[in-house]
Amino acid sequence: METIMAALVIAINRQGDLIREQNQRFEEQNQWLAIIEESRATRYSRSHRAR
Repeated sequence: METIMAALVIAINRQGDLIREQNQRFEEQNQWLAIIEESRATRYSRSHRAR
């Protein structure tokens, strides 16, 4: 029984690690998307201001 519980704890901890890694990747992607969005908004604003 103790072995099973230890295995479950290890599996749960590993899942937590994987979720944290995935969240980190999502945060990095969101930062890039925000940069791209800001760049496009700035470019759009400049192109429409010049008219």
